[in-house]
Amino acid sequence: MKVASGDVRRLLPAWQLGALLLLSLLPIFYYVRKTDTFDPAFYAIGLNVLVFVGLTIAKVDVSPLWFGANALPVVIIIGVIISRSRHTLVKSMLAHSVEKEPQTIAPIQQAKIDSKSEESRSGGTQQSEDLRYRLEFYEHLSHRLPPELPQVLPDAEDIYFAPNSPMVTILTKAEQVAKREIPILILGESGVGKEKLAQFIHRRSERREKAFIAINCGALNENLIESELFGYEAGAFTGATKAKAGRFEQADGGTLFLDEIGETSLAFQVKLLRVLQEGTFERVGGTKTIRVSVRIIAATHQSLEKLIAEKRFREDLFYRLNGFSLTVPPLRERPMDIEVLFTHFLHHINPNVKISDALLEWLKAQAWRGNVRELKAATERAVLNAALYRRDFLLPEDFELKESAPRYSLKSDALAEKILQALRQHEFKHRAISAVAAELGLHRATVTEYLRGWIIHFYNQSELLDEVCEKLRGTLPLKDEGQFRERIKTYIDGVLEKFNWVLMQENLMK
Repeated sequence: MKVASGDVRRLLPAWQLGALLLLSLLPIFYYVRKTDTFDPAFYAIGLNVLVFVGLTIAKVDVSPLWFGANALPVVIIIGVIISRSRHTLVKSMLAHSVEKEPQTIAPIQQAKIDSKSEESRSGGTQQSEDLRYRLEFYEHLSHRLPPELPQVLPDAEDIYFAPNSPMVTILTKAEQVAKREIPILILGESGVGKEKLAQFIHRRSERREKAFIAINCGALNENLIESELFGYEAGAFTGATKAKAGRFEQADGGTLFLDEIGETSLAFQVKLLRVLQEGTFERVGGTKTIRVSVRIIAATHQSLEKLIAEKRFREDLFYRLNGFSLTVPPLRERPMDIEVLFTHFLHHINPNVKISDALLEWLKAQAWRGNVRELKAATERAVLNAALYRRDFLLPEDFELKESAPRYSLKSDALAEKILQALRQHEFKHRAISAVAAELGLHRATVTEYLRGWIIHFYNQSELLDEVCEKLRGTLPLKDEGQFRERIKTYIDGVLEKFNWVLMQENLMK
């Protein structure tokens, strides 16, 4: 029977339509609070569709309100999907923005903004500055790619340094003395780059077309070092089946770099002195005198004056080697070079790894007893550890330094520890923040900020929600694990949303 539209309105009064709408909304409410599936909502909509099909078959005109009752849950579900996907969308936007315009988006932790200009900005900018402070204090999310490498002397090649580094003076002196045919003694701790400096001198000398030969005197005993430097004849010792030219012959016309010269014996020093004075020597087991023209560059991490006083180094050899001395300062005395060296290593290992200004300041505060060599090894280790944790940015713990300078973090804040322990005692319940604030005599907003700080701190270590929650709650069991996870996820989404908003605002101001 065909029923008029007006009759349908009488058949479906307002209270029935309201009940129908509530039936559609209840599954959605259940989804939002308890579960991660949309199935109940889809079942409700499917039921309404079946009812609509049945009424159509019965030739009953359906009121437009019926369609509204079905369309509204669909709209709500789409909104929930967008809300639930906000975390992924924000991360994608951040990655896209950094990749597309790495020089135009100012990092949150970068460049202090002039206070006078800040006073004239809107309240939204003040919120931006508040977030900037929080993220900087709590080991903020790093999103800045390593900058281009500054270099004072293009011909320095593998020697990287800042424009205000003492290496500028050292390389200037090295360039001047390179053209003089005098021996050079390079002093400095292990790992500072003494061989790199020797190679630089060779490249700037008149002998640059000839060979540069390096040997570590400290790695060889007295017999081995003689055969390595002077060569040997066939049958000179067991295993010497044929003659072999030594390093002096290989370096003829070029440069011979003697690293760790202070480790040699007095007997060897006598033979070396003769080569330096006369330019001649004999191979081990041979009688033929060989003449060579070699530029000697020696290096040591020890004090040769002290070794002379202890009768462990010949004074006459010292004066022969010390035609001109260059001292390379340790890395801890030139912290301005740490950023340059670190970014250089990072570019060669993985140029897509992101860093922060806070990380660079932490690196500059380290002792680096192994100097450049240790910094390079630590950088390689840090990139590997970050990859294992599926992070595209570095944190101090990735470097695994045995002796590490303290970092400005939550763990060094006694109040932060008290707040976290108190929140754990209250099981992070809805009223836990107010209760902790009352117990510790703090403002509620202060407790909230510290909680957010801990969440960011643990989120930096791992972006997995389960791991963040596990670290946050510690060993204490929680009665309502679901609500706790949902609350922490809401905090993370809120921080990422503000983070994205700040980036967009600063991009617009550019």
